[in-house]
Amino acid sequence: MNKKTIILCILSTCFISVTSFSKSSPSLDEILLCYGWSERAQEKPFFLEGFTNEIFESKSDKNMLKLFNNNYKEKTYKSPKKEYYNEYEESDDLGPITYYPRDKSKSIFEKIEFHGFYGAGFEYSAKFQPNVNIQEIKEKLEKRDNFKFKNYPKNQLKDFSKDYNKLINTENRMKYLNQKYPWLTSIHPTDLQSLSIFGKKIINNPHFFSYISIQHKGEKKPEYYMVCGVSEYYE
Repeated sequence: MNKKTIILCILSTCFISVTSFSKSSPSLDEILLCYGWSERAQEKPFFLEGFTNEIFESKSDKNMLKLFNNNYKEKTYKSPKKEYYNEYEESDDLGPITYYPRDKSKSIFEKIEFHGFYGAGFEYSAKFQPNVNIQEIKEKLEKRDNFKFKNYPKNQLKDFSKDYNKLINTENRMKYLNQKYPWLTSIHPTDLQSLSIFGKKIINNPHFFSYISIQHKGEKKPEYYMVCGVSEYYE
């Protein structure tokens, strides 16, 4: 774990805390906390997107990729494209790619996944270790990227699903839902206890948007995920 991350152990219980982000070159931990999602809306390169389109052009991105590979290992499949996307076996697009930390004591994540959606965006999902301070992460992300998460508790996510199904054949359905539940029509959250999300439309392609979120799954055994990417924006 780089110097930006601190592990505090009290009575054998460890709490992982991420200190303030660098104002110059971002650390690997910061990169994996969706660094660059906001700039992606301005059509600037997004390092995490490179794992689905295999584009790492700048020297800094290539160096970061090397650092990532030194700290995370890919879960290999005999035939990942055939296993996940048999109908796209001849495609150049990538199916889900999964990585695990080489040393869990040096990572704030248990698992990282990249999903490519065949020209219709991508999703990065990283499962936090159980003792990461999620509220602290949220606050630091908001300060770093100058935004405020829209927070959806479980009951509001259920209301969204009800309204989505109730209005399925209604004109201007998406416009109504987007006003009442910003960003949810494109994410379609399911089985979540809560969701914190914010997004920005792509500047020269308003049918897509770049987003950042923290998702809470599991009631009895809570799991938290850092999720960001590019998705279609339905209106």
